[in-house]
Amino acid sequence: MLLTGFTDMIFCGGIDLMIINPLNLTWFIYMGFLVALTVVLYTFGKNKDEKRKKGFFSVFFAIACVFYIWYKALLLKDPGYDTSIWKELPLALCQVAFIYGYAGVMKKSNVLMCFGVYVGFLCALMAVVMPVDGFYGIPFFEGRSIGFYGYHGMVIVQSVLVYMLGLYKPNRRHLPGMLIVLGASALIAHGLNLLIKATTGIAANYFFTVDPEGNPVLALLRGIIPVDYVYLLPLFIPLGIVLYFVILLMEPREKG
Repeated sequence: MLLTGFTDMIFCGGIDLMIINPLNLTWFIYMGFLVALTVVLYTFGKNKDEKRKKGFFSVFFAIACVFYIWYKALLLKDPGYDTSIWKELPLALCQVAFIYGYAGVMKKSNVLMCFGVYVGFLCALMAVVMPVDGFYGIPFFEGRSIGFYGYHGMVIVQSVLVYMLGLYKPNRRHLPGMLIVLGASALIAHGLNLLIKATTGIAANYFFTVDPEGNPVLALLRGIIPVDYVYLLPLFIPLGIVLYFVILLMEPREKG
């Protein structure tokens, strides 16, 4: 999928700006828009006091919630997308990271803000770089595409702004707690997946604990460890290592 997008970008004669694929021209325009939006919102909020910054994030969160409901309503009515309300609850990793990030800002919880900043950014970025089944090669201005890329874009923007506006100050001591919250949240999500399957017969897949849904990295792990939820656990090792050094680089330096 990534190769197709890259090929489209090189061979400009084959580009269809109405279609968004990872690394094609439309995708880069979309990413450029997210960068511009982040800069505009940062400029707007950088000189506000903490109370007003929290108010700003509350408004942003409310807008995102309304957008999310609209997006999921469209999916439920989309004849080309096989889903049900039990698969579209706000329990996926990106939604949980978005909620945790906002809750962390409101409650001044460093662990939750750490989750929102790093997990939120990484999972949303992965979603738009490696879209799951049903979101690859679709028209950019189709409702399904607007909802998918719009909502994940909001997750990316919030995660960056929480850091840039100074509400979260990275610290390696927050990492173990964040990883514990991530593991526990995934385990709870898996339990909900099993409960939904047992009570409704519908195969929910929150946190990808059951099915990689076309994600090549998760599919590789699933092939090596064919056990629900357990196949995700090896990801904690590279995730912890990468985040340790990322946080190390981002930690505020003491002057003098």
